Amino acid sequence: MRKAVWIGVFALSLGLSACFHSELDACLSEPTYDCLIDEAVKAANDAGSKDLRTGALAYAVRVMAATGDREAAGTQLAAITELVDSIPASDPSQRMLALVVRANAMMDELDRATTYAARIKDRYSAGLAHAWLADNQFRLGDQTGARQSVDRALLLASNMEAGTRSAVLSRIAVAEATAGDRRRALGTAAVAKEAAMSQGSLVRRVAALATGAEALAGAGYRRESLDYLQAASDTLEAMQREPGESRYIGNALSFIAVAQAETGETAAARLTLGELVEVIPEERSPLRRSMLLAAAALVQARTAQ
Repeated sequence: MRKAVWIGVFALSLGLSACFHSELDACLSEPTYDCLIDEAVKAANDAGSKDLRTGALAYAVRVMAATGDREAAGTQLAAITELVDSIPASDPSQRMLALVVRANAMMDELDRATTYAARIKDRYSAGLAHAWLADNQFRLGDQTGARQSVDRALLLASNMEAGTRSAVLSRIAVAEATAGDRRRALGTAAVAKEAAMSQGSLVRRVAALATGAEALAGAGYRRESLDYLQAASDTLEAMQREPGESRYIGNALSFIAVAQAETGETAAARLTLGELVEVIPEERSPLRRSMLLAAAALVQARTAQ
């Protein structure tokens, strides 16, 4: 009798797994914003530990806020708030907390975002958090707070190795573009690019170039933005020739697709989105799969307009 019960449970679990996969497969075969963001939230809730789940949900909220899906974003942000105070203060958790800073800032919760940013001790995570915070402080008119956040992010970046420094500086460049300071955006993007090109991680190079392209487009440097996007695409091609880089292809595609969509390169973004959708089923980490799905949702929303 016990054996029959276990066989039944096993069969049920297989059936549920097949159902979940069929829903994801159906979404990826005809992707829409709604199904992609729903699948991103499902994957986030499968991420296991509280810190990973929180980080994945925070990235989804960032996408929801950016696309105007604010009611859903508010629901998920409330869930994040319940989780975040129970997260242990380890470095990986602090990296997830940086994503929570961005989610709150994009939902105009600057006080909460600032409080969370102050809790981050890991230099890289704090640098990203303050750069994201500054971007939204500029957006909401808090010039003094934004400048303080930029200064903090720059100070933190000054003592980082080149790969992490390029990530923080490229985000600062986006904030400067939001502030309307074209000269600073151009200069900071160039320094981020130089740092990215000086180190060996190709996916970090793609990330800095793609983010720099967003900053330059926002600052009105159209030609330079396209140059950065082309350099990011060239780096992706180099990654695709290197077997050891295969696990980072999805990340690189998501950075490029988002940058193309945010800079108005709609046709190119749609092509890159097609490549991204193809690699998502291969991603076994729920955290990374959730983020790739959320990035795809953002690109889908931007290119469907």
